[in-house]
Amino acid sequence: MKGGDILSRIVERRRERLRGKGPGDGPLQGLDRELYGRGRLGGDRVRAFPGPLICEVKRRSPSRGEIKANLNPLDQARTYLREGASAVSVLTEQDHFGGSLEDLVSVRRAFPDLPILRKDFLLEPEDVAVSWRLGADAILLIAGVLPFEDLARLLDEARRFGLAALVEVHSREEVEKIRPLTPALVGINCRDLRTFQVDLLRPAALVDHLDWPARIVFESGVFTREDALVARESGCSSLLVGEAAVRNPRCIPGLAAAMEEPLPVRTGGRFSFWRYCAQRRREGSEETTSVQARPLVKICGITNREDAALARDLGADLLGLVYADSPREAPEGLAGELAGFLGVPLVGVVVEGPEPGGAGATPGNRAGFRRALQDLESGALAAVQLHGHSPGGEISSLAWPAFKALRPSSPGEVHRLMSRCSGPRVLVDAHHRQLAGGTGEAVAEEVMVEVSRFLRDERRGALWLAGGLGPDTVAAVVERWKPELIDASSRLEERPGKKDQFLLEAFFRALERGGVW
Repeated sequence: MKGGDILSRIVERRRERLRGKGPGDGPLQGLDRELYGRGRLGGDRVRAFPGPLICEVKRRSPSRGEIKANLNPLDQARTYLREGASAVSVLTEQDHFGGSLEDLVSVRRAFPDLPILRKDFLLEPEDVAVSWRLGADAILLIAGVLPFEDLARLLDEARRFGLAALVEVHSREEVEKIRPLTPALVGINCRDLRTFQVDLLRPAALVDHLDWPARIVFESGVFTREDALVARESGCSSLLVGEAAVRNPRCIPGLAAAMEEPLPVRTGGRFSFWRYCAQRRREGSEETTSVQARPLVKICGITNREDAALARDLGADLLGLVYADSPREAPEGLAGELAGFLGVPLVGVVVEGPEPGGAGATPGNRAGFRRALQDLESGALAAVQLHGHSPGGEISSLAWPAFKALRPSSPGEVHRLMSRCSGPRVLVDAHHRQLAGGTGEAVAEEVMVEVSRFLRDERRGALWLAGGLGPDTVAAVVERWKPELIDASSRLEERPGKKDQFLLEAFFRALERGGVW
């Protein structure tokens, strides 16, 4: 741990408390284990924990400040149970999260049958004994906090007391650290506890490296049903939800349903879109290097087999097919043809609803929308890129992988538009009064400044960027804004709908010469 990061400060304060008052923060007011041991979990806590949805009793956090200062843990737990949570996490850290061991004891006494996770920065074997004595069924062990020997010792203690242990990781390095221990319950935290930056793609990048039998919990950053579906696609069987559940418990039924409903069935093969994006990103960017990795590249406006194969061979990670009124509209059947041989995920670009004033609500766009649904169901498309201002988001409601394309007209629009979007990523494109995309124009500098500020201040996601990207601009744009993904189309064409081989080759050479590949 680096000395100046948030995690180090939290852990150091916990060590001070251990030196001062011990693991129980003073006199322990324990429980009669027989009093609640006859509950639903009984002696089988390890197998019964955690269920699909764990909701957290939490008053504040270092990143969000006060969430609910007057939170009553009993009322909160009761609300969680009523709304459909399968387990409760009680945050007992005092100085940064406003919790206490009294919260744990009171919730256990009131709800003897409720599966309870004690969430804290546990450091000593005595912490495990205290957790058991005060009523926890499970404990959190953070791999980034504990040296390997200490982590192994605390896991052994948890087994001795019959507690489940949720071992939390947030990096490939931490996955390798816990591998010899093969914990049965692993949490992947979307939040980097050193910076408190949230990235919903972190579990998708790591889950395939957990190559032993384990149940995986998706931790932090979940607010919407779409977020929960990303967790499902990432391979996680449980959600740990904090702020969203505290602020709005009515979100719980939707999150619980998303974790249990069947994912849509495709008749053909499919890419797991978010896992693919996360893993491709990791392949190009080792966390320990200071060299800027090449961004993911999406080449859009593909209308024929030749252009698709050329873009793939030059290094495209994704290809975009337009399903809307456009000179770049993909012919019917192209997605199925390409999916059969290409080996690169296809993204369908749709206009799912009208722009302000009604523009975009055309018969051609509606027909394209229906065609995209068919190609999603067949497995030809891996995901969709959503344009327009439809309030419902039909494709998202059907659980298909999707991301929103936004075109802020001014800096003032950035926060309003981006804060309304759910899911791991949004694509930022240049604003145009008539066209939904493919304009060849760059996003205005002042808008990009505000987009970067939003991503930094909100501590979420990474930049996906479209607009005006060609051989002469791409290296400078990547150097200036450091996007995770770039989306290029019209400036790589000899005419709308037909790519120019020379421009495509020059585009990828420019990325290489710019030192980002």
